[in-house]
Amino acid sequence: MGKLDDARWQLHLADSAANEMALARAALVGLIDMVDRLRFRDASDPIPAPGIYELADAFDRHTVEAMHATATCRILVDDLADGDEVDEERAFNAVMDAVACTYAAAFNGGRALRHFVQIGFGITQHAAADDETEQLERSFIAVLNAHPMRTSASGDAFPFLGRTSCEVCVELTGALGRMLCDQSSGADPEPVLVLEAPGIADVVIEVTADEGLDVVDDTGRRSYPAPVTITEVATDVLQQTTAGGARVASLTPRWQAARVG
Repeated sequence: MGKLDDARWQLHLADSAANEMALARAALVGLIDMVDRLRFRDASDPIPAPGIYELADAFDRHTVEAMHATATCRILVDDLADGDEVDEERAFNAVMDAVACTYAAAFNGGRALRHFVQIGFGITQHAAADDETEQLERSFIAVLNAHPMRTSASGDAFPFLGRTSCEVCVELTGALGRMLCDQSSGADPEPVLVLEAPGIADVVIEVTADEGLDVVDDTGRRSYPAPVTITEVATDVLQQTTAGGARVASLTPRWQAARVG
């Protein structure tokens, strides 16, 4: 394959990545609307959603970056086709640089979208259980499974964005929900989340083989058999850590690749 053919193929791949992001952006608009309907069912007591609108804005920016980089790539491929042998190497390298910009935007956009979904899991767990809530949750699962490079919660290792107990509770609930999804999908058969904070022992949260959750801290091991009420686990964990003297805002999630003994 010559450089021109290679460049055209790379343009095709970059164009596909940008198209996927544009399609995901359309889906994200709908997800935001569904999230808002759930959050504000009780306008006097909305469900916290730390960072989701900023993450949606970030995905917008990355989508635009991908589209612009791909448009640049198309122009450069045309230049390569019209150029002479002397300029071929330079033109080909410029094409590859533009393609790399598209891929970087797609990578960063994918992280923003998955972070949005992970927090979204926490929102659905705090909402009333009905068809609308289940539909939104299934949409989140579909987004995770549809991504060309399926990534687990441990692979993403997102930080907590919230500063209040209610916000962190939503984020922790979302992380636990995604852990259970990761085990079910095979993205991470044995997900383990560790919560750290100054002045307390680590809190280790494991998904069990039967899709339950175990929490290990300085008080021992507590088991939550399936089907798990995830909000109950998150609330218990936060109550235990704050009782131990930790500030909720200081909690830091750390992911482990293998189950602890």
